[in-house]
Amino acid sequence: MRQSEGPPKVYLFRNAQGAVCSAAAGEHVIQAFGSVAVLNRYFGGHMTFGQVFGTNEFLGVWGNRNASRFRRILRAKLGELEIVHANPPSRLAGSSVSGPRLTTAERSNLERGLAVAPSSPLSRA
Repeated sequence: MRQSEGPPKVYLFRNAQGAVCSAAAGEHVIQAFGSVAVLNRYFGGHMTFGQVFGTNEFLGVWGNRNASRFRRILRAKLGELEIVHANPPSRLAGSSVSGPRLTTAERSNLERGLAVAPSSPLSRA
């Protein structure tokens, strides 16, 4: 599913458990993170939206801080974003949890590899 012209859309919504989530078109997420593996490593898991798990029509993360970091990195790599307060247009195909949460130092190292300014407690996206 290709998005129309204009800034990339990022969907901001709550999942069935009430957690804040952010998702964007898979092509934009991979452009920003380089691969699904890096996205998964950075956040310790991800959500996939589409007809079949693995199609990556839309990729996202859950949790307030993760959703904020996700949007910050997309903004840093892709520029202006359009925030849509709704679920992505494709259904949730699956989610994965890959392991422990990164430490602040590990997250900063990964952000340097992505060429994104590390987050600070004073800057929230």
